[in-house]
Amino acid sequence: MHSSFKHVALNMTWLLVFGSLLVRPLGNLRFLIFWMFTAIIAVLTYFVFHQDSVISVVGASGAVSGMMGAIARYGFPQGHLGISTQNERFLGSLLSIKKALCSRVVLIYMSVWLSIDFIIGISAFLGEGVSIAWEAHIGGFFSGFLLIGFFDSLPKKLKTTI
Repeated sequence: MHSSFKHVALNMTWLLVFGSLLVRPLGNLRFLIFWMFTAIIAVLTYFVFHQDSVISVVGASGAVSGMMGAIARYGFPQGHLGISTQNERFLGSLLSIKKALCSRVVLIYMSVWLSIDFIIGISAFLGEGVSIAWEAHIGGFFSGFLLIGFFDSLPKKLKTTI
C-alpha cells in the first residue's frame, strides 16, 4: 500500500529506469527474488531505528533503492545511465565491491544518492519535510549494492525467465 498516487508513480518510474536494466542480466525470476530480498532488508533497517513506532511503513522505495545500489556495482561503463537502443547488455560486467568503490563515477553516484537521502532524513527530523522512511532507502541501497554479486554470478542456465 502506498500513501498517495504520486508515491506510486515515483516508485514505478524509478523501478522502470533501474529495474529494466537489472532484469536483463538477472532474468525475471531472480530479479523478483532480488527485489524481495532488498525490500525485506530495507524494512528491517527501518525497524532497527524505529522499534517502538506504531506508524506503518508504506511504499516500495526501499526495494527500488536496492535496484539503485545494484546498478552502482556495474560501474556505468558508458559513463552515464540511459537506455540502450540496441539489444545489448547496457550495464557491462559486474564489478567487485572493491573495484566499484575505487571507481570515481560510482563514488560520485553513491555520494549524491546518499546525500539526498540524508537531507530528506534531516529535514523530516527537523519537522520541515514529509515523513519518509529514509532509513529503509539506505538499507535497500546497501543491500542491493552488496547482494547483486550473488544474484548476477549464478550459472547462465539458472537465469531463466518466466
